[in-house]
Amino acid sequence: MREFMDEPEIETPDPAELPEVCRFIRTKTAYGNATGYEGWQRGDSSTAAYWCLQTMGACGPDDQLVEPKQCRAQRACFVAALLAVPERATLLCETRVADQAP
Repeated sequence: MREFMDEPEIETPDPAELPEVCRFIRTKTAYGNATGYEGWQRGDSSTAAYWCLQTMGACGPDDQLVEPKQCRAQRACFVAALLAVPERATLLCETRVADQAP
């Protein structure tokens, strides 16, 4: 992704190389910025603000700070990311698409 056409293409990190963080952690930088996507899961930003979707605050359900380097498998409240779309959700999407077909 580039901001201007005369800039070089920015490499996107391979998702397999990023650490697995809890599926409930969020940050605004997770959706990219002016310089492209940099893999917020590493927790390298010194200015990013993080929150937990379970508590909607800066602390998780265990009252510990929400931060990518902390919200990993060793934490009691950790929930792994979904890797596959549930079959029922796929069927619902296919049904809705079929209903809209001419």
